[in-house]
Amino acid sequence: MMTKFLKFIFLGTPIIAVVIFIFLIVVFTPVQNNKVDLQAQPTLSAEEQAKKDAEHNAQANKNFEEAKKSVQTKPEEPKTSNVITNYKSLNTQPSFKGYTCSEDCSGHEAGYEWAEEHGITQEDVDGYSGNSDSFQEGMQSYVDENGY
Repeated sequence: MMTKFLKFIFLGTPIIAVVIFIFLIVVFTPVQNNKVDLQAQPTLSAEEQAKKDAEHNAQANKNFEEAKKSVQTKPEEPKTSNVITNYKSLNTQPSFKGYTCSEDCSGHEAGYEWAEEHGITQEDVDGYSGNSDSFQEGMQSYVDENGY
């Protein structure tokens, strides 16, 4: 009876056998003890510890003051788009990297972003056969800006 059971477990269902094998490995594998021996650490005298603490605090204060200066001296930059310069308030047409836009420069933006994502070169721009001049101008501005 026991032999039939073992044959069923190990031959009939290999998944169960693998699970049992892994369980046995996990249960009976010894775990290493990685305790740190605190007694082996050198101890400092009270005077040495005070000196070390003072040096640490002085460095921390110096770092804090430097960080405070850098925050105080840097004004917050305005949150404007670096791609579109829109001069509608001055009654001029918006432009994109020197190219005049018809309305919102979305075609120029799309061409620029597409060229950036696909690594477009001057040959690609010259071979462009699409029907959007603004898209092509956006690609050309990317190529001009990046020297491709």
